[in-house]
Amino acid sequence: MFSATFLEMLGLTEYQFILILWGLLIIVSIVVELITDELTIIWGTVGAISALISAIFKAPIWLQLIIFVVFTVGFILVFKPIIQKNRKIETIHTNADRVIGMVAVITKDFKNDEIGSAIVNGQIWRAVSTSNEEFVEGEKVQVDGLTGTKIIVSKIKNENIIKL
Repeated sequence: MFSATFLEMLGLTEYQFILILWGLLIIVSIVVELITDELTIIWGTVGAISALISAIFKAPIWLQLIIFVVFTVGFILVFKPIIQKNRKIETIHTNADRVIGMVAVITKDFKNDEIGSAIVNGQIWRAVSTSNEEFVEGEKVQVDGLTGTKIIVSKIKNENIIKL
């Protein structure tokens, strides 16, 4: 399967070279998994370990690849949903969402497809809107949500909510 010249240059047999490749795949996937901590690569590690075991018993390369794929996909299908269901992801609240529902004052005019700015609770935010309306400087608007570092604003429908 591999060029005899290439293997001779490395001083390895094809059997040794395959074992090294599976071993490197295992090491790299473990390192990537430790760095990311997302349980995405670990399934390939299990597949690679299975393929390495088959390589130790001198299974043909095509069978090693099938074993790798079957174990990787099998572990993803069986264990990932179980782990995701039981994994507790901690949400870190930044208090930025406290501006939702507040009134903001536009400080830079904008339309639907543009980014303006507004001041809310003493802080200047970039502002966007999902409506097709124009917003002009000095206008009071309601903060409906956050998207990244921008507030989503809309025209005030009920004048009774105006509180600055």
